[in-house]
Amino acid sequence: MVLPMMKRICNFYKKYKAFPITLLLIFTPLFCEETKNEFVIGAKSFSFSKGSTLNSVTSGISQMFPVTILENISSNQYRITAPNEEFDKINYELKKQRLSYYLQLSNEYKKKDAYTLESHSDIEYRSLINESEKKIKALKKQIDQNLEQLKKEETKLEKNSLSFEKNVEQKIKGSEKGKYSFMIKNFFSDNNTSIVQENISFYKNDPSSLVSIPSSLESESPLSWKFEEEMMNNKINALITGTISNYGSYISVTVDLYMYPGAKKIATVTEVGTIQEATLISLNLARSLIPSLLNAMPVKINISYTKTTDKPSFYIDDINQNGIPSSIILDSGVHHLEFSCAGYKKVGVSYYFEGNKSYNIDVNFEPLSYSLVNIELLKPMLGKIYVNNENPVELVDNKASIKINGKSILGQFIDINGESAFFYIDSKYVQENTNAIIKLNIEDKDELIKKRRRWMYASYSALITSLIPAMYTYGNALVYVNAYKGNYGDLATARSWQTAAYVCMGVSISCGVFFVYELIRYFIAADSPLPKKAKINYVTDNNVDNTIDENNDIEIKEE
Repeated sequence: MVLPMMKRICNFYKKYKAFPITLLLIFTPLFCEETKNEFVIGAKSFSFSKGSTLNSVTSGISQMFPVTILENISSNQYRITAPNEEFDKINYELKKQRLSYYLQLSNEYKKKDAYTLESHSDIEYRSLINESEKKIKALKKQIDQNLEQLKKEETKLEKNSLSFEKNVEQKIKGSEKGKYSFMIKNFFSDNNTSIVQENISFYKNDPSSLVSIPSSLESESPLSWKFEEEMMNNKINALITGTISNYGSYISVTVDLYMYPGAKKIATVTEVGTIQEATLISLNLARSLIPSLLNAMPVKINISYTKTTDKPSFYIDDINQNGIPSSIILDSGVHHLEFSCAGYKKVGVSYYFEGNKSYNIDVNFEPLSYSLVNIELLKPMLGKIYVNNENPVELVDNKASIKINGKSILGQFIDINGESAFFYIDSKYVQENTNAIIKLNIEDKDELIKKRRRWMYASYSALITSLIPAMYTYGNALVYVNAYKGNYGDLATARSWQTAAYVCMGVSISCGVFFVYELIRYFIAADSPLPKKAKINYVTDNNVDNTIDENNDIEIKEE
């Protein structure tokens, strides 16, 4: 009964090829689901280089940097675990077993040798020796089996690495047909070709909790077996260490990233800046560590762009790529892409490209359209006008004409004495024959702000001082008026205190008005370094909108 049924199933499979597809539809969710475990990140206090003075400030800095770096690494991300990392975990456990077996083996040999020095009868001695030899034989067998298991894992690593690369390649291509064909080919394979994902988490689930290293391990390298064993006992898979050196007001921070088990250094990054820029330094260090930490796969970027009259240039992280390729493979992470071509507007974007994915980038090159803009200074001055990094333009009769490519104008006027002032013209007014009138103030901005601040403080001091006699006279006036109403005070005294109160209150009100006036003048002076907005006196009927829409110049789509 069973054999005819099997023959029918085989004939059905040969005729319709439907059996593996049915199994695929049923079990695809089980086989395609990516395993997710925990990958714990920790950090220890950074150390200062030799020659640095150690005090409470440096101690705080050494703890501040690792904490801020961890805070800039999101715990909601996941890490892709390659087959060699899974092998390191298995190898670590096998190594621990071998060491345990070896210690037991050496102990048994010592016991066996001790029996010869002890007083036992022949029967007892032979019994003890036989028992000891059995244990030694069993331990040797366990060590041999452990080594055999290690060889099997190494062979499995080679096969898994190959299938892992194929799996990644299929994922990068993004073809659903390719994914399913690859899955069907490897459906009955003994190798586990799924990509293992581990959720990123922090040591003690708190980025502010730093790893405390025992004093006995302070002299040990993070790559040593003892250090690795300490990290594994604390269930730490990645450890961030760092060294800080300072020269004057500048500091250099070098960060190393170690991974366990395996005790490998997988990344080293360095950032330089002032201590006031510590937050920015930590952010840049975290960004540099994230690709190595997540073990992110490469990304494939497909690039298309509008036709141009000249050969365009393409820059990745400020490195010229000698033309724009149709596709390019990059490491995952933040990259700055910039496209330029003579006669066209330059476009660029900074974007975080997540590994193991494919992206399409469409670049729209817009031709440059120049307009003639007339600039006139409200106050006659001698000097030159600099606009958008173009060549300086001389003023003639307090006027100048500049050509601009439709962008907003951020200009600078420099007089013959070297004093400068900035001005701004919005892009919507950058049209042919626009007349812009600008009111500039060349006086020393710092001195003006200091002067207005002194006057503001003086007016505030006068206001506070005037309140003392005002409150005193007003209080006495109330007392004597109430005393007169109660028929135990005289009218003349009450009126004198009332008059004094009115005078003092009038002085306080005047001081308050003076303070508000000086405060406004101080705010105006504080804004004086900002570019002055031009007044548009005349715009022609040519309503060409040259406003740049940066978002439409370059478009990124994730496949």
